[in-house]
Amino acid sequence: MCPRALILTLLLALSLVTEANAVPQKLTVTSTAFRNGGIIPKKFTCFGRGISPQIGWSQVPPGTASIVVILEDLAPDEASDSGPSKWGIYNIAKNQRSIAENFRSSKVGSTINSDGKSGYSRPCNSSSSTYSFKVYALNIVLPKSAYKYTGDLDYELQFDSYSGRVGALFPHILAKGTLNAKYRPFDS
Repeated sequence: MCPRALILTLLLALSLVTEANAVPQKLTVTSTAFRNGGIIPKKFTCFGRGISPQIGWSQVPPGTASIVVILEDLAPDEASDSGPSKWGIYNIAKNQRSIAENFRSSKVGSTINSDGKSGYSRPCNSSSSTYSFKVYALNIVLPKSAYKYTGDLDYELQFDSYSGRVGALFPHILAKGTLNAKYRPFDS
């Protein structure tokens, strides 16, 4: 390899490492249905209508091309160390600041959740759990059928500091934020 090609290769590798280690800006994630750390109302569980809550986020940084929203049950399931993925939508318009209650749209990508269905998987555990609504501002628009499963999409957005594994989408995160809420089984 000639010295010029070697230098260009090294510069490219260094930029990828630097980009992967960059800390995304913080988004503030909110809901009109509950506060951070609050209880998910019955309406949004299997004991109610089972519809998705309204989720909003703060201004995204310049360069944002699309938004991703993922819902994860933070209680690990027996099959893996991570919680079940309950909802994944991507390619939300960069200028949008929220998704409405009972959100449905053919204009965004939707993944198959851990229940094997597309769309919002309402909390319905037999015991209490914490659910995390994660919002990401990306500098790219994903191909419409890029991610079939919510867990795959979520996995590619992560950086594992223990192993050093960088998900394929992690370098594209400009900002991210989380809203956590508690689920508890309701008396019917």
